[in-house]
Amino acid sequence: MSVRVLIVGFGYVGQLLGQLLKADGHTVYGVKRTHQHTLIDQLIQKDIMHLDDADLPEIDFVVYCPSSDARDEMAYQRVYADGADHVLSLLEQRAHKPRFIYVSSTRVYEQDHGEWVDETAECVGNDPLAKCILAGEARVMRSTLNHMVVRCSGLYGPNRHYLLDALQNGDARLCHSLRFSNRIHTLDCARMLYHMMRIRYNERLYIASDSEPTPINTIVAWLSATTGIALPEMKHDDSPEPDDGRSNKKLNNARLLHTGFRFEFSNYRQGFKHILQEKGLMPPPETP
Repeated sequence: MSVRVLIVGFGYVGQLLGQLLKADGHTVYGVKRTHQHTLIDQLIQKDIMHLDDADLPEIDFVVYCPSSDARDEMAYQRVYADGADHVLSLLEQRAHKPRFIYVSSTRVYEQDHGEWVDETAECVGNDPLAKCILAGEARVMRSTLNHMVVRCSGLYGPNRHYLLDALQNGDARLCHSLRFSNRIHTLDCARMLYHMMRIRYNERLYIASDSEPTPINTIVAWLSATTGIALPEMKHDDSPEPDDGRSNKKLNNARLLHTGFRFEFSNYRQGFKHILQEKGLMPPPETP
C-alpha cells in the first residue's frame, strides 16, 4: 500500500531514503532550505522554523532528520530542539496524525571507558550539544503522535569518509590508547529508517549502529593495508571523526536487530570495501 512520507531535512540521508521510498511507489515530500533538482513529489523550500500548517500536505509518516550548519549550542538548539517542537506542534493539531521518527545521535551517550552501551544506558548530558539533542528527544517523547527516536552513530559512505580522506591527505593519526568507534553506512541508515516506518511493535527508542564496534586504529590500519597508503606516524588522543569527541564506547544494536532489520554493511570492512571499489582503490567485485 502506498503511503505519504514527509522528510524534514532533505539532506544526505534524507535523499537516499526518498529514493528508496519512490522506488517502491510511495509519495514523498521533502523540506529543505535550498533548492535542488529531485525526483520526489514535492520539495518544500523553507526553513523549518518558518513552516506553517499550509506548507505541510496530508502525510502518514514524518522522518525528522535535519543537520546543523554549525557545531555550536545555538545552532543545535534551533535544529534539534526548537525545530522538532515547531513541526510537532503543527502536526499535533491535525485530525490525521502521522507517525513521527526523530533521527537523533549516539553523541548523547558520554560513556568513554570502552563499555557496552544500549538504549537503557544513562545520558549524562554534560556536553552542551548533546543537551540540545536530548531536549529534542524529550519533546518527541511527550508528543501525542505515534513516535520513535532513533539514535544513529557515525555516518559514513560515498563522499563521506573522514578516515579515508585523512589517510589519503597524510593527516591521519593513530590513537595512543584503545579507542572504540561506532558507525553506520548511509545506505543502511536510509534502509533502517524505511524499515522502522513499517514495524508494528514500537519500543520508542533505538540505537542504529553496525554490528562491529571497532578501535579507530584498527580501521586506519585496515585502510592502510588495503589501499597501500602508508600508516601515519603521528599519534593523538582524540578521534579524528567529527562529532565523535573523545568517544570510546561499544554500541549494542540488539534492539534494532530484534525488529528484523538486517544490515547490508554490518561492519566497517564491508562498508569501506564498497567505497574503495567505487573510488577505484580496490578491484571491482567479480561478476558471476
